[in-house]
Amino acid sequence: MAITPEMITVLGLPADTTSMTRADLINAVLKAPVDLPRNGGGIGTYVKASSEGNAAAGDRANDAVRSMAGN
Repeated sequence: MAITPEMITVLGLPADTTSMTRADLINAVLKAPVDLPRNGGGIGTYVKASSEGNAAAGDRANDAVRSMAGN
C-alpha cells in the first residue's frame, strides 16, 4: 500500500517509507504514538501481553498483525 507524508507523520514511520504491506500498515496503526487506540471490536484481538501466545486472543485471522503490549 502506498504511504503518504501524512501517514508517515501520524504513524511515526521512517521518513523514507513509501509503501507497506497491509499487515505492516495495521501493525503500524496499532503501534502509533497515541494515548489510547479506539477499536469497536475489542483491542484484545490486536494487542496481547508478552506472556501470551497468539492462541490466547482467540482470533487466528489477526495473528499476522497482533502486537505485544509495550512494543
